[in-house]
Amino acid sequence: MKKNIAIFGKNGQVANALIQKFSKNPKFNIVVFNHNDCDFADLSNLRDFFNNCQQIFDIIINCVAYTNVDLAEEETELCDKINHQAVKILADFCKEKNIKLIHYSTDYVFDGSGIEPFTEDNTKNLYPLNYYGKSKLAGEIAIQNSGCDYLIIRLSWVYDSRETSKNFVNTITRLAQNSEELRIIYDQVGSPTDADFVAKNTVKIIHDILSPTCENAKNFHNRILHMNNGIFMSWYDFAKNIVDDLVKNNIAVKVKNILPIKSSEYQTKATRPLNSRLKSNINFT
Repeated sequence: MKKNIAIFGKNGQVANALIQKFSKNPKFNIVVFNHNDCDFADLSNLRDFFNNCQQIFDIIINCVAYTNVDLAEEETELCDKINHQAVKILADFCKEKNIKLIHYSTDYVFDGSGIEPFTEDNTKNLYPLNYYGKSKLAGEIAIQNSGCDYLIIRLSWVYDSRETSKNFVNTITRLAQNSEELRIIYDQVGSPTDADFVAKNTVKIIHDILSPTCENAKNFHNRILHMNNGIFMSWYDFAKNIVDDLVKNNIAVKVKNILPIKSSEYQTKATRPLNSRLKSNINFT
């Protein structure tokens, strides 16, 4: 019997990758909701949407998020609505209807101290440096307090291959084709994560969750999971890799020098953590 899965946040990088993966899998019925169907910034409308929802879902995957880290410092109310208050409404709905919730969070919930990867059970470093991180942590807590059956997946430095996506890969590609010199931060370290990688492993997890004979199913019950490939690098190293790939693929670039700079040399409205390393207890492939 096919399982019914709802995806909220149709146009995001991870959501797009999930839709591609599920479209090739006959075991699932997928329903996708976008901004026009239910606006996470309009809490009253969102409550009405769930109150009137007649569809039955086995799992809801939430890919909706306010992700403009710098603008979040100014648009705190909007950011909190989308990343926290709307998530609470969603989690309460999942609790009421006995629906499993998969929700994506971020490395920015941590304070970025030290050089060791943050473990999934680390609570002492849950002190976000910016409002985006604070709102995402509040969303995590709201899910945990709701009593629903959840899996929170923390990600860092997500990108995909679509030309329309706003991500580091596309930014560096554009700059490399138009500038002779790039100045890139070297003292922030994380794990660049392909949205396709996230989607592939999320689908695998869902198979495990829904399989009554799978021994791993219990490992995904009400827990926080860090998902990456275990490879850590700085934005500077990431940029060099992107440019190297452009050259290998015979894509013309103008850039001649890529210079490492400190975070203090590139001022932004929001403070970024220096250490965004996330340690997972699962070896993802």
